[in-house]
Amino acid sequence: MKSDREKSENQLLKNFTSLSILKASNFVLSWLIYPYIIRIVGVEYFGEIVLAQSIMLYFAIFTDYGFSLSAPREIARWHKANPRKCHFQISNFLFAQILLGCISFLTLILLTQNIPFFSKKGSLLLLSFMIVLGQNAMPVWVFQGIEKMEYLAWLNLIAKLLFVIGIWWMLQAPEDYIWVNFVWGTAHLFVGLLAWGILIARFGLKISWVSGKQIILTLRRDFHLFIANLTNVVIFNSSVIILGFFVDANTLGLYSIADRIFLFIRQLVVITHQTIYPRVTQLAERSVQEVQKFFLVFVRWVVILVLPACVLLLVIAPWIVYIFAEQYLSDTTNFVRILSFTVLLALLNIPAGQSLLVFGKERVYTQLSALAVVFHIIVSLGLAYFYQGYGVAWAMLFTECFLLGIFNFACYSQKLFSAS
Repeated sequence: MKSDREKSENQLLKNFTSLSILKASNFVLSWLIYPYIIRIVGVEYFGEIVLAQSIMLYFAIFTDYGFSLSAPREIARWHKANPRKCHFQISNFLFAQILLGCISFLTLILLTQNIPFFSKKGSLLLLSFMIVLGQNAMPVWVFQGIEKMEYLAWLNLIAKLLFVIGIWWMLQAPEDYIWVNFVWGTAHLFVGLLAWGILIARFGLKISWVSGKQIILTLRRDFHLFIANLTNVVIFNSSVIILGFFVDANTLGLYSIADRIFLFIRQLVVITHQTIYPRVTQLAERSVQEVQKFFLVFVRWVVILVLPACVLLLVIAPWIVYIFAEQYLSDTTNFVRILSFTVLLALLNIPAGQSLLVFGKERVYTQLSALAVVFHIIVSLGLAYFYQGYGVAWAMLFTECFLLGIFNFACYSQKLFSAS
């Protein structure tokens, strides 16, 4: 028993270390290329790029449809016990994503043809749809479920290198800004296809045909997870879009720089969630107490390691902005400082969110996420109207506090957390 536990802990540490080291490499490459993009296209066009990315994320989350939560859980349960059933589940999720991707593209075409807000940016948005294809081509949920995330980390690094090479080749003048998102998506699409090849050749994955009836059943089953994911996107991805209705292009660009900085920093939350979720799923099969013990240790290390890092970020924010934008931007620096503790709050909320998911409280998870969306939109609209970029930054911080409070209260109410 002790040997199995040590082996399990070593695998968890290996997954986290692999992802952390290679995400750090991705981070460095991003910080090399984004200043170049801003220098070539300018702050205003950079805001347009980020706005298009924010819109594409809604299509990406529709195509994902909550599978990033349900698929790793199913794969973790079956990939050792019943490989044949595991392969069927993977095929099921894959064909469902392909169907949703086709619906998404048709929807985007209709929007760019019929709605002025979208038609003005038609070329940029249609080229940016490659982000959706690239993001959903990456079988993150498969590698997460089989706990082989070191492969995923290396594949992401290759995609980032291809993106850097593509940008240096394609981006020569400000008007070339419309190609930035296309290049990003193309690089990830290529690597995503490579990843599926690895799964087939290295791990013996067998893709089989899935009936339309089975796909519909899957979509109905995971609808509440789709809503939960959608609400998360609204919370963490709506600030730029909301701000776009109240400010000029320059202010939007200044906030977009802070938003991209925190997109990279929030990768720590993504890494942590992806690393521990399969393990928490397995512990939940044993007992609530096992999950509680795991998360007690988790919270202790988050406070020890991340709290000082947030304080440091608060202090060095001007230099962070300068490295990213190659100029001192006081407003952007203040946005970063306001957002500096949001990552800590998000990490502290992982135990509550994952506990609800692994113990079959998905509907509660969805309802709480929807409540947080209502809170975030009301607060963001009100504060953005009066305080512009500062307003949406404060709204994000308030929303993270609100999420932490309601999710943990729910876990105590459902007796998933003990009061001791």
